[in-house]
Amino acid sequence: MPPALFASNDSMRAGHSLKSVDALAGAQVTLAREQLNAWSSPFWSPRLSEDSPRAEAGWVDFSTPPALASFAGIGRRARLAWPVNSRQVKKPKLPAPPPHGCVVVINTGLRRRNVPLDSLTERDLIDCYPVRRFQRNYAQGHKPGTVWLHTNRDLVAFESQLERSFAVLADFHPEIVHIASQPMTMRFRWREEDTTHTPDYLILSSCGCLLFVDVKTPEEAAKPEWVDKHAAVAHQLAGAGMGHLVWTGMHQRIVQNLGMMASARPSDDDYNTRGRQVWSLIKSNLGGTLDDIAATAATNGVAASEARVLIRRMIWTGRVGTDLGSRFDGRSLLKAS
Repeated sequence: MPPALFASNDSMRAGHSLKSVDALAGAQVTLAREQLNAWSSPFWSPRLSEDSPRAEAGWVDFSTPPALASFAGIGRRARLAWPVNSRQVKKPKLPAPPPHGCVVVINTGLRRRNVPLDSLTERDLIDCYPVRRFQRNYAQGHKPGTVWLHTNRDLVAFESQLERSFAVLADFHPEIVHIASQPMTMRFRWREEDTTHTPDYLILSSCGCLLFVDVKTPEEAAKPEWVDKHAAVAHQLAGAGMGHLVWTGMHQRIVQNLGMMASARPSDDDYNTRGRQVWSLIKSNLGGTLDDIAATAATNGVAASEARVLIRRMIWTGRVGTDLGSRFDGRSLLKAS
């Protein structure tokens, strides 16, 4: 995603008054958020509905619906090291797929089981563990790891920094209610042979849509063998009412900005009290730069450093808008949404 898709804050930093750039700032904020959420538009509407589990009730934002949180588990989905004497989960042999169908294997934690793709349920996918182990060794080109996601309120594993970037981007989307890493392995007929494929991520939207994502570099995604295989995977998933997406990355500046916003995790009490106070300052002043708002907050009983954390959290939840295509610093213009 080239930075040219995003408007720049440079004109705002040239000394214009806030009122004169208010409409321009609103257009920039809308453009940035629309571009960041555009990857999902072919699969479901990115507009947050009143019935969405992540729609805000009052001031508090709910990142995970209670129905999912009740069995999502805490800290159990990512295991990067296996004790030598631990019991290994036996991997069943995938049966031969039907001529025009697909079977999948999912990991329930205690065992792995085979399921026809068209019989797979949301509960199966939400409650599953990654089907592959995320092991590390010195010779690896990519080092796996975990990232904490607001959507899951849990750790989610990744095998490369590109996969981590997508996980953070999906976490930013207001319509996504669950993200799972390597949720299943598919087996189906392709080119007159049996083949297997493990999608990198499963995305569940608030409307109930299931989207499987393969993360590839642009060079890998353009290779003829991957183009053909991804088309075959998409065909199998479409037959079961599921979507498929090949994601090839975004500009590093946006990755850095999203990571900065995601890392802001003030307590609920601070967010609901001091956060509301800082948000009121932004709204009453018709916006302002990060430095200006932090300085004003300091004169109103909120430490400048705390105000900056609260603002980053409000940008993440959509309460405050800014141009995420430009470097986020003290000169970045803020606008209450």
